[in-house]
Amino acid sequence: MKKISLYLTLAFCLFALVAQAQQVKNVRIETDEEKVTILYDLIASGSVRIFNVCLHTGSAEITPKNTTGAIGKNRSTGINQKIEWYYANDGYSLNQLNNLKIEVIAIDPERPSMQTIAAPKIKKVPIYAGLGTASLTGLGLVIAGFTKHNDAISQYNIYKGNTDPNATVYTELGVTRSGLYGEANKTNKTAQLMMIGGGAVFAAAGAILINRMIWIKRIEKRRRETQQPENLQCQIEPPQLEIKTFSSGSAKIGIGFSYRF
Repeated sequence: MKKISLYLTLAFCLFALVAQAQQVKNVRIETDEEKVTILYDLIASGSVRIFNVCLHTGSAEITPKNTTGAIGKNRSTGINQKIEWYYANDGYSLNQLNNLKIEVIAIDPERPSMQTIAAPKIKKVPIYAGLGTASLTGLGLVIAGFTKHNDAISQYNIYKGNTDPNATVYTELGVTRSGLYGEANKTNKTAQLMMIGGGAVFAAAGAILINRMIWIKRIEKRRRETQQPENLQCQIEPPQLEIKTFSSGSAKIGIGFSYRF
C-alpha cells in the first residue's frame, strides 16, 4: 500500500457558545491508488453519544462524495472508526491529494448548525441601473435624426424636380427655390448632428454597461477566491422525525416521538 503524507486537521463542530472538548481523536490515515482510509476515535461528550460525521477538505475543488464506513448521520461513539473515501471514483488523482488538508467533523445533531442559519438577503442593483434613460435618449436622438434626414431628402427632391423658380410648388410651400435649398441644407445638418450625438450617447451607455460586466466578473472571481470553501457533505441536517427511548437509570421505560419543523 502506497502511503503519502497528508495534513490532517482534527475538527469538532458543535457550534456551542462555549468551548467543547474535541470528540474526534487519534486520527490515522493511509492512501493508495484508489482510496483514502481514515481511522479515528469518536469520543462521547457528556450524555451525547451520537454524532453526524463528515469529511471536509481545505480545497473548494475537492469534495469527498464516494465514501463508506463510519460516516454520515447518527454515528455511535467508539474507537477505531473507519472511513474509506474512494477519491478515484470522484475523479481525483493521487497527485491532487498531496498536501491536502482533511477535516473529520463530528456534529451534535441536537444542536443547530451554523450553516442552516440563512444569511440576510442583499438586494442586488441591476447591472443596467441608471443606463436606461441614457440609452433611450441616445436611441431617440438617432431615430429623430433619421426622420429629419428623410425630410431633407424630400426637400432636395422637390428642388431637383422643379427647376423653374416660378413653379407652383414653391408658391404652395411659401418659399423660393433657393430658400427651399437652404432649408434642406439646414435640415440635413441638424439630422447629422442628432444622429452623431445620439450615437455617441448610446455608445457611451453601452461602454459603461460593458465596463460594469467586466468589474462584476472580477469581483465575483475575487469573492470565490477569498470565501470559505463549501463542502456540501458537511451540511448535515438533523432528522425531522425521531423516535427516542426514555429511561431511568439502566431500565428503559418507554419511547417517544419528536418532530422538527
